[in-house]
Amino acid sequence: MGGADLGPSPYDLLLGALGSCTSMTLSMYAARKNLPLEGVEVELSHSKVYAADCAQCPEDVKNGNSKTKLDVIQRKISLRGDQLEAKDKKRLLQNADLCPVHKTLHGDAVVLTTLTEDTCQDPSATPVPKDAPLLQVVAPKETLLSEGFSVRRVLPTRMRRSVGQKKK
Repeated sequence: MGGADLGPSPYDLLLGALGSCTSMTLSMYAARKNLPLEGVEVELSHSKVYAADCAQCPEDVKNGNSKTKLDVIQRKISLRGDQLEAKDKKRLLQNADLCPVHKTLHGDAVVLTTLTEDTCQDPSATPVPKDAPLLQVVAPKETLLSEGFSVRRVLPTRMRRSVGQKKK
């Protein structure tokens, strides 16, 4: 398919969705409850570990098949706001788990896949240039996170890539 491994991985996009959803959920909750939240930073990382090696996982997960690898997502949330009280931070943290993407990841999602006709064979279809990106994310400026709100993806050292630079 091509590509030079310069763009985000599927897991990068998944974590970006979780991080932005978390930030937006907290922002909307704070606005609705008139909490003095000035900003949110969500830091995410993803790894695959054996169930038996997952120190922070619940016991029922660890006691399962120890040869099973789990997808572990670490989410660190920093809340900015000098006027935020401990009870406000606690409520915000509880609401982080109410973001729709978090609910989907914890729910019993069903992916229904069907095969469709190849539209590239349609003579009236606009041909896609060979150098076109496989995935292009386009968002109007109005949908971007507000000032003071950020999401960042932390890649383990072995996975770090320099976006925009070719692999050596």
